[in-house]
Amino acid sequence: MEEFIEKATARIEKQFCKLEECCECFVRTMRFYHFTPKTGTLEECKPEMFFELWLPFAHDFRSIFKKEMQQHLNELLKKTKRPSTAPAGAKQTTAKAKPGSLKERMKRLMQN
Repeated sequence: MEEFIEKATARIEKQFCKLEECCECFVRTMRFYHFTPKTGTLEECKPEMFFELWLPFAHDFRSIFKKEMQQHLNELLKKTKRPSTAPAGAKQTTAKAKPGSLKERMKRLMQN
């Protein structure tokens, strides 16, 4: 029984240490974002006060980011669909090989 109680108290102490670490990390996060609570100090601030402002910011940021990415993709799509320098209907013509030219002689050699 005593062994069980010792293990349980050790686990509880470990959990309290982790809780303290999380609280310190949360305060550092609020300082990083320059959050100032309406009442009290930063250490007394509850997470609800921070996330009350953070949630709308995150949603707005996400929607703006999606719009920006869609706009960027549309611009890239327009760039790829631009017509090339030659019109699409223009036909390419090739010049016939002149008699006695190097191309004509090479053709004759290849055919033989």
